[in-house]
Amino acid sequence: MKKILSISILILFLISSVLLFFDENFTNYFKKELRLINVIGWGYVLYLSFMRRRNKE
Repeated sequence: MKKILSISILILFLISSVLLFFDENFTNYFKKELRLINVIGWGYVLYLSFMRRRNKE
């Protein structure tokens, strides 16, 4: 379950990053939501890297 959740968060993060970067006409309607997904995705990526580094020590 945790693996499915992390994969879905990362996929949403990648899609929102691509949409924010490339398509300006589409993102005018969903800019707040895409930025929220992007912030959550970056936070989750940082959390995963921190936990991986912590487990190695």
